Amino acid sequence: CEIEAVLGFSTWNSMYQNVTEANLIKVLDEYRDNDVPLGLLMVEDGFHSFGDERLTSMQADPLKFPRGLAPVLKRAKEEYGVKRITIWKAYTGYWRGLDPVEFADYDIKLSDYTYEPHLYKDNIPKDGIDASTVTAQFFSEKVAAQPTAYPLAMDRFIADFNRNVKAMGADGVKCDAMSWVEFFTHLYPNRYQAHQKVIQAVEQSGGDTFEGDY
Repeated sequence: CEIEAVLGFSTWNSMYQNVTEANLIKVLDEYRDNDVPLGLLMVEDGFHSFGDERLTSMQADPLKFPRGLAPVLKRAKEEYGVKRITIWKAYTGYWRGLDPVEFADYDIKLSDYTYEPHLYKDNIPKDGIDASTVTAQFFSEKVAAQPTAYPLAMDRFIADFNRNVKAMGADGVKCDAMSWVEFFTHLYPNRYQAHQKVIQAVEQSGGDTFEGDY
C-alpha cells in the first residue's frame, strides 16, 4: 500500500515525551536539507496536555505548541511534503486514563489494575502471586501508583478523539496499550465483552473517521 512505499519517521526514539513544535520542525528541516523525502510522520506520546499521567485536554500542550498542533501539521504537509501524519494515543486516553473532572462525560471509573492469575502464571514467581509483582512487570511505578481513570464510554471517547485530531490535519491514529484491557476486565460483564467493546470502538471510529486508516 502507499504507506509502505514511503519513508516514515516516528518521534518516539528521538524525542520521547519531549515532542514540541520546535523539535518537529527541526526534524523536518533535517530531512529536507539532506534531500530525503519524508512520506509518513508519526507524532508519538508527548504532545498531549496531561497531568498526573492522565489526559487533561484533547488539545496539544500549549507550552509545547503555543499555536496548537494544527498549524504544525499543515506546515509539515504543505512546506515539507509529508504525505500522511498519524497521531498516537493510549486507548484509555493516556497512561492512567482521563482526567475525571475534564472528561466526566465519558463515564469515568477509577480502578486499580487487576488481573486473572492464570493469564500470567508463566511470569510469576513460584512462591506466589501478588498484585505488586504483576504491576511491576507490566507498568512503571509512576503509572501504577494511583488508580486509572477509565472511560467506560470508550466508543464515544475514541470517536471524539479521532475527530479532533482529524480536524487538526491528521490522517490516522496509533491506538496504543490495547492489551491493557486485560487489567480492566472486571469493569465489564466478562473478559470477552471487555475486548469486544474496545476493539469495536477502535475499528468503528477508525473506519468512520479515517476510512479505515488507523
